Amino acid sequence: MKINEFLAGGCRIEASAEHTVEIMNVLLATRTVYRRLCVDDDRLCFEASHAAAKRLSALCEQQGIAITIVSLCGLPHLWRRYKSRFGLWLGLALAVAILEWGNGVLWQVRVEGNEMMSDGEICALLAEYGVYVGADISDIDTDTVRALIEKDSEKVAWLAINVRGTVAQVQVREERAPDAVEEAEGDGVNLVAERDAMIIGYELTAGESVAPVGSTVRAGELLVSGMLESRRFGWRAVRAEGRVWAQTQRSYTVSIPYEYTVSTPVEREILEILLIFFSKEQKLFKNSGNCIDNCDKIKSVSYVYSSDEHTVPVGISTVSRLVTTETTAVRSVAEAREAAYFELNRLISAEGDGVRIVHRSITETEGEAAFTLECTLVCTEDIARPIAFYMQGADEKG
Repeated sequence: MKINEFLAGGCRIEASAEHTVEIMNVLLATRTVYRRLCVDDDRLCFEASHAAAKRLSALCEQQGIAITIVSLCGLPHLWRRYKSRFGLWLGLALAVAILEWGNGVLWQVRVEGNEMMSDGEICALLAEYGVYVGADISDIDTDTVRALIEKDSEKVAWLAINVRGTVAQVQVREERAPDAVEEAEGDGVNLVAERDAMIIGYELTAGESVAPVGSTVRAGELLVSGMLESRRFGWRAVRAEGRVWAQTQRSYTVSIPYEYTVSTPVEREILEILLIFFSKEQKLFKNSGNCIDNCDKIKSVSYVYSSDEHTVPVGISTVSRLVTTETTAVRSVAEAREAAYFELNRLISAEGDGVRIVHRSITETEGEAAFTLECTLVCTEDIARPIAFYMQGADEKG
């Protein structure tokens, strides 16, 4: 059905085939527009508008011809059918209002460029400055938010917010040089030892080494000076830069008990069910039971996804409690040994890629209550740590 036919409304008319000539004469005389005419052995049927059907019914009744309106379609028919259903029209009005209101609020916040900070951390930071799902777009001043976050946050070096439609596109560059602020505050920079070590070599681009190769230094001791003396200019401050390679020693002790406690879930009970609509939460169900000592509270959120797999800010949040029982289990010596080496490897991996292991010494002890590992590592690493300083009395000294 074409759009104009739908708006005007239509119906299907049937009559006996013996009245075909009379009905066609009436249609021609009244210049009635009809379509989809079909005639078989005993039946005549065609389609016409509602107005034409009423007019044709009256004329045929005068001539003693019986016609039947088989089906109705189009907008006028729908209006007569649903006009008394107030709930339907109320729901339609609410849907239109929500769509109209939804065009002025944020539906989604997309974060790009972050590596160390999670999307959740950045979204929580943006929410503190008024950028969150459900926020009024007209109230968001992207330039002000950007300036405040770059000023207040120690983790964000640069931020850009672009609001396109109902989506906020956020690009982030994280702060990677935490010592840069400290260095920028002084006239020069010295390099000091970060830990006790024995110097094995220098790779300097600026500054003058103080501790000779092969010497032992303590944490905080000066390695490279940022104060340089020349016959022409006297003393001047520079920013010492480079690497100071040294041999260091690390010790670890890992103890794994044979007996340990295992928590086993036995019952899960729903405490609350909330409806999430943008930034609002409406409680749908609440259980008045209190969480006892041996239980954990678990909150799960399920959002609706659109056809293009984007999150719609409408969903259900469930808060439940998981009741657990605690039992005592016993490890074998082999299991405790495996767990101890796993924990030791985790601790060593946490030191970072800049630490190169030269020698490793491990002592195993099978005690009565626990299995213990004592590990000593000899490593080579860069121990230089930049420290800013101010020149005082440099002119007199020069």
